[in-house]
Amino acid sequence: MHRERAEWEKHRDCLVAEAKLFEKAKVELAKQKADFEKEKKSEDWILQGVKLKLQASEITLAEEHHKWCVTCERENQKMFVTRIEITNLKAHVEELTKSEADFKERYKEAGLIESA
Repeated sequence: MHRERAEWEKHRDCLVAEAKLFEKAKVELAKQKADFEKEKKSEDWILQGVKLKLQASEITLAEEHHKWCVTCERENQKMFVTRIEITNLKAHVEELTKSEADFKERYKEAGLIESA
């Protein structure tokens, strides 16, 4: 009986030691889990910050694109008006050149100028 009791106490001590190891492992697991959750939250916050920066950049880009489009439209209208003026001036120059040629021809016929 003494031997059985010694074996039982030995077995009980092993179980107690295993239970203590299990408790330590449980505490360590809880700590690692808390660290993981903390890191996960930190990464989530970083991700949210990056998303907000991306959204702000997209808004800024959209605003800049709109300003660029408005500026281009304004410049295109100025260029269109300028092109029309240039076309009108070229037509006027042609008209004046023809008119000059007509006047020279009339003066030549009238004998007022000598032909070169």
